[in-house]
Amino acid sequence: MSTTVRSVAPLELPQFDLLESLLWEERCGLYLLGHHVERLRSSATCLGFDFPTRELDAALAEFDRVPRKGRHKVRILLSRGGKFVVESAPAASISGGKVTLAGQAIPQQAPLLRHKTTYRKVYSDALQDQQAREPGIVDVILWDDTGYITESGMANVIIKSRGDFYTPSLQQELLPGVFRRSLLEQGVVREKSITLTELGQADAVFLVNSVRGWMPLERAGRQGLWGIKADFCYETP
Repeated sequence: MSTTVRSVAPLELPQFDLLESLLWEERCGLYLLGHHVERLRSSATCLGFDFPTRELDAALAEFDRVPRKGRHKVRILLSRGGKFVVESAPAASISGGKVTLAGQAIPQQAPLLRHKTTYRKVYSDALQDQQAREPGIVDVILWDDTGYITESGMANVIIKSRGDFYTPSLQQELLPGVFRRSLLEQGVVREKSITLTELGQADAVFLVNSVRGWMPLERAGRQGLWGIKADFCYETP
């Protein structure tokens, strides 16, 4: 699967670091680490960041030396100059949180949509707008100015329709998620442009990322509002 991205002129970019968010579990280590490093390296190449492999190896080795228990969300940050920081915190469940549609379309020309970075304005603005309208919102499903859904603020989106799983195509300008990639490589999910109407009519809707796995959503009263039924589910439902 190609993850080719359009280059963005340096003067158009805000200050930001590249970012990868990973799951660490006791006795299992870092989940899908190779895929995450590959995506990070690809973004570094596209956006002109230094990527010193030895420094990454050293940062990960230092992370491994600190004893931990349970389940953690790990963040690997890379500065433009090539400095790596690895940090972690216990991963708390967001089961029961609410998810809704963004209040307005995300322009397809918005910068950095195909890269995971610390520049989160597009996502945070959409989330804060909905949180001001309704309590309990933890994420929003985004859609573009052509009427197709793209992703959520923290995950890729999958729908189930007539027994098959579909996720929005990269043509819709979205992050090529690592867990999404794994599901595509396994043949579990297929790419498809998905309209807002198709989202509303889907047999089931899921958010997916490599930290929380499959997050099944259930309708929560009105159209365009869902509750997260569970997280940290890694087997295909």
